[in-house]
Amino acid sequence: MSVFVLFGVLMPMVLGNEVDILFGRLQERHNISQEQLSHFIVVGNGPLADGEREEINSHGDDAVVLRFNDENNYVAGDRVHVHAIRHPSWMGRVNGLEEWHIAALSAWIPKTSNVHSIVYEHQYENENEAASSDRLFPSTCMDATCWINQTKYGASTGGIVLSKLNEHTTVKNISVFAMNWGGSSDHVDFKHPKLVSDLCTKCNIHHTHSNNYGQSGTITALVVLATISVLGCLVFVWIADVEAIWLYRYMYRNALPETKQLQEGSVKVNEEVSVVKGVEANLPRLPG
Repeated sequence: MSVFVLFGVLMPMVLGNEVDILFGRLQERHNISQEQLSHFIVVGNGPLADGEREEINSHGDDAVVLRFNDENNYVAGDRVHVHAIRHPSWMGRVNGLEEWHIAALSAWIPKTSNVHSIVYEHQYENENEAASSDRLFPSTCMDATCWINQTKYGASTGGIVLSKLNEHTTVKNISVFAMNWGGSSDHVDFKHPKLVSDLCTKCNIHHTHSNNYGQSGTITALVVLATISVLGCLVFVWIADVEAIWLYRYMYRNALPETKQLQEGSVKVNEEVSVVKGVEANLPRLPG
C-alpha cells in the first residue's frame, strides 16, 4: 500500500490503483464506456425481490454490475460485469468479465489475478500486509467508527468495494441492492450498520424486503433440495432392502423341499455305508 508522511505520521494514501486497473481492463478488453463506468450497480447476497432483479438487468448496458463471492442471487441470464471475491472464500460459481480479488495476505491472491486489494484483518495481527490505520470511506470518515482495525475480520467485502468505488472520481452513482449489514458484528460495517449509508455519498441504497442477512430464498431452496436428496436415498435403500429380504425368502422357501430330500437321502446313504463297513469288519481276513 502506498503511504505518505504527514506531520511525522504514516497515513494511507488513497489512490484507487486497483480500481484504475479494473476500469482500464473494462474499457480496453470489454468496450465499457466512461459513461457506463460512472454508474455501478452493486448486488449483495442478501434478500432480492424479483422487481429489483428486473431493474438490475435492465441497466446491464448503461451501468457496471458487480456481484460478490458465491453470488447467491445470480440466476442464468442475470447481468454481471465484475465478480469481487474475498479470500479465503468458497465460491459456487464464477461469472463476470473481470474478477476483483480481495485478501489480507497476498499469498491468497491467485497468481493470475489482474485486479486485487490487500486489506487489514485484525485476526492476522503481525502477519497483516495492509496498515491497521486503514479506514472505510476516508474522505468522509470523521471518527473511529470507520477504522477497520476494530473487528476480527475488518471490513466486509461489500464495505471495501463500496468505499473504493465511492473514492474514485470516475464513479458518480452507486446503486446498492441486496445489502442490509445484518450479519456478524465481526465486520466493522456490520458492527456499525449505518456506517455505509452515512458515509457513502454516492450510494443509493435499496432497502431489502427482509432484515435477514443472506438470500433466504436460495438458502431455503438448497436446504429443501438437500432434504429431498437424503430422503430419496433413504427410501431407495429401504426399498432395496425390502426387495432383497423378499427375494431371499422366496428363494429359500422354493428350495426348502429339495433341500429336505437331499438331507434325507444323505442320511440313507450314510446308513448304507455304515452297514457295508460293518459287514466288511466281520469278514475273515485273507492271508497276505
